[in-house]
Amino acid sequence: MDSSNIEQRVEIQGLEIIRRYPSDDALSSYPREKLNRNIEAYKAGGELAWIIQECPAGGQSEDKAYMDIQIKDGQLIAGNWIGLDFVVNLETGNVSPAKRGVRPW
Repeated sequence: MDSSNIEQRVEIQGLEIIRRYPSDDALSSYPREKLNRNIEAYKAGGELAWIIQECPAGGQSEDKAYMDIQIKDGQLIAGNWIGLDFVVNLETGNVSPAKRGVRPW
C-alpha cells in the first residue's frame, strides 16, 4: 500500500480503510479520477479489496472528493465535500445515501 497522501484511517470488519487527499500544492495537478475515488480498503495482508465508487451526485466533470470517513452504528460512512453522507458497502465499495428517502442527485 502506498502511504502517501493518507489523511484518515479506520478499521472495520477486518478491513483497513484509508482516505487520501493531496496536499494543497499538489491539488491542482491531482487526477480527478483519483480525487473523486479517494477511499480505499485493504485486507489484513495488505491486498487492495476495493476503491470507493465515485459520488453519484453532481456532474461528471465536478470535483467531489470524500472528506471524512467514520464508523457509525457499525457502518462505514463517507462524507462528501458537497455535503452528502453515504453508507459504503464493505464488500464492494459502492455507496448509497446515508439517509433513507434522500436522493443526492
